[in-house]
Amino acid sequence: MVLTRFLSLTGKAIMMKDVHNFAQKVKPGQRNDVQQLIAEMKKAEGAKVVLFTDSDKTVTSIYFQTKEIIQTFQAQPEILLIDATYKLNDLQMPLYVLLIVDGNGEREIICLWLTQCEDEGTLTYLVDEFKKHNENWLLVRCIMCDKDIMEIDVLVNCLPNAKMLICLFHTLQNMRREISTDKLGISQAERTMCLEVLTKIAYSQDESEYNQLHHQLKQC
Repeated sequence: MVLTRFLSLTGKAIMMKDVHNFAQKVKPGQRNDVQQLIAEMKKAEGAKVVLFTDSDKTVTSIYFQTKEIIQTFQAQPEILLIDATYKLNDLQMPLYVLLIVDGNGEREIICLWLTQCEDEGTLTYLVDEFKKHNENWLLVRCIMCDKDIMEIDVLVNCLPNAKMLICLFHTLQNMRREISTDKLGISQAERTMCLEVLTKIAYSQDESEYNQLHHQLKQC
């Protein structure tokens, strides 16, 4: 089971690659049991395991942190990355992974959410739970996530001190969708040129290169 194996790493820094590596080891048909998962989570030192249930007392969301990863966030809270990973388990519950960037530029996982519901109310409860257990949330200065509007709205409302950024992949994807011959009334050649320059801008190494490319874009 991906998450059970994942819990064995709670005594050391946990990297995003660990989650993906475990996903590759899951055997087809292997069953993830919610109660077993919760029991494994609670074994971790200083574990914060919070369950959210519906009116029938069925678990709909699970919040999980360990003492180790809480301390990791406390030490380096400035940049917060949030991503939802699907099909890592057969609980039909997307796995939300919260990460920070350490002094070496490495990503370290600092919180996990499993949730059947991805509505505004549920995500707000999960963010509020994170704030409850992590007093340095006020020091978060930058949040990077995907293009999901609901997720962005919740983060903006719950973490007002932080600047929101959309990851580069989705930024370029949105550019390709919005810059079209039909929407902007431009030729295919003009569209291709604009996208090439914008892609270079996205990968600018410094302000000077950005300004040069920005000037080039205005000439397109």
